[in-house]
Amino acid sequence: MALKPYSAVVNDPWGVVLGASLALVGTVLVQAWLVPRTQRRIRQRERWEKDVRELADLLAKPVLIAVRDLHVAMRHHAIMRIALKAGDSDAGKAHMQTRVDVAADKQEAIETQAVQNTALVRTLVLRLQYLNPDAEAWKQLRKIHGRFVMSWARLYMTDKPLKMPTTDTVDDVAKNHEEAIEELAAWVEVLAKVNEPPKRPAAHRRVQQRVRRLGSASRSSS
Repeated sequence: MALKPYSAVVNDPWGVVLGASLALVGTVLVQAWLVPRTQRRIRQRERWEKDVRELADLLAKPVLIAVRDLHVAMRHHAIMRIALKAGDSDAGKAHMQTRVDVAADKQEAIETQAVQNTALVRTLVLRLQYLNPDAEAWKQLRKIHGRFVMSWARLYMTDKPLKMPTTDTVDDVAKNHEEAIEELAAWVEVLAKVNEPPKRPAAHRRVQQRVRRLGSASRSSS
C-alpha cells in the first residue's frame, strides 16, 4: 500500500486532528478504565492471598487450641456440678458451689474467644468466595464450613440452657467439632499451598471466549 506524500498529509488537517483525537480518546480510556480495573484486580488478588493464609493459620492453631481449652473447661465444669449435686452437707455444698462458679467463669472466658474465632472463620470463608464466586469448589467449601458451624453449635449449646451434660457427652461433641475443624483446615491449607482461587466453570469460560471472539470479529469488520 502506497503511503500518502507529506504534502497530502499537510493538506488534510482534519485527518491529522481526527487521528490525534482518536489517540487521545484511546489514552484517556486506558487511563480511566483499563488501568484502574487492572489495579483493582491486583489488589483483590493480594487481599485474597492474605485472607486464605490468615484462615489457614487461624484454623491450624487459635481455633483448635481454643476449642481444646473449652473442652477441658466444660468437662471440669460438668464434674464440679455433678459433685455439687451429690454433696451431703451444707458446708460441703457451699464450698463446691464456689468451685462450680469458678469453673463457669473460666468456661465463659474461653467460650468468648472461641465465639470470636468462629465469627472470624465465617468472615474469611465468605471473603474467599469473592473471587470466581461461581467456581464449583466453593460449594464444597460451603458444605465443609456448614459442618464446622453445626458441630460448633452443638458444642456451644451442650450445657445451655441449664443443662447438666455428662463428661461423655462433652467428650463426644468436642471430638466431633475438632474433626470438623481439622477437615476445614485441611481443605483451606491445600488452597493456601496452591495459592490460586478455584477456576470458574468450563461453560462460563466458553461463553466468555465466545464473547471475546465475537468482539474481535466485530472490530475487524469495522
